Amino acid sequence: MASILDIHEICMYFGGVHAVEKLSTYLDEGEILGIIGPNGSGKTTLVNVLTGIYLPQSGEVIYDGKNIIGMKPHEISKLGISRTFQNLRLFNSMTSLQNVITAAFKETQSSMLASMMNIKSYRDEEKRLEEKAREILEFVGLSGKTDEIAQGMAYGEQKRLEFARVIASNARICILDEPAAGLNSVEANDMMKMIQRIRKEKRISIILIDHNMDFIMSTVDRIVVMNYGSKIAEGSPSAIQKNKEVIRVYLG
Repeated sequence: MASILDIHEICMYFGGVHAVEKLSTYLDEGEILGIIGPNGSGKTTLVNVLTGIYLPQSGEVIYDGKNIIGMKPHEISKLGISRTFQNLRLFNSMTSLQNVITAAFKETQSSMLASMMNIKSYRDEEKRLEEKAREILEFVGLSGKTDEIAQGMAYGEQKRLEFARVIASNARICILDEPAAGLNSVEANDMMKMIQRIRKEKRISIILIDHNMDFIMSTVDRIVVMNYGSKIAEGSPSAIQKNKEVIRVYLG
């Protein structure tokens, strides 16, 4: 299986703190990769490097054959790498349909002038984006919530809406930050099934960070374990569960 993302020797320092130290791994196309570790192990820092928020001291991130280190977050997003956040970042005053249309709008071909003049090409594109948004909302189980304001939706529904926005952006890679946080066991199981369905049917490769070990072990294909900024183990969920160093520093 060919890799879609290659991470080579990333080093990210804050003064004397080595937040990420010579970390290398990869993401295969169509894979779900889990990244776990204790609080402060460098997981979020690594994600911030991958998405252009931080510029590392050294290392490369090769996406689709191109080193994306030094690119701005919006440039990386436009290439096809999207992320969700533990603290949801929706347009709270918009409906769920409007939220998804907004995420899809970056692919529009109409100009600002066409929008202002409301010409036919713009109206046709607007209609196409709305149809696409409705299809995506149905895919994530929110077809009955199209006109509901985002901030009034249940927490689990808001999580689904954030996934809908990722799908609408035509992402090839999605980085999910704590998608199971705040969910009960039934909701977490439904989330696991949806993530696997997004991978299979939408062909989105996924990097998943979560502290819910049952959720991680049931969802991902491979796991990278971090501690104090370094990778201490990498392998299948069953191998990671048996790894003595991982058990010592994290799983207990």
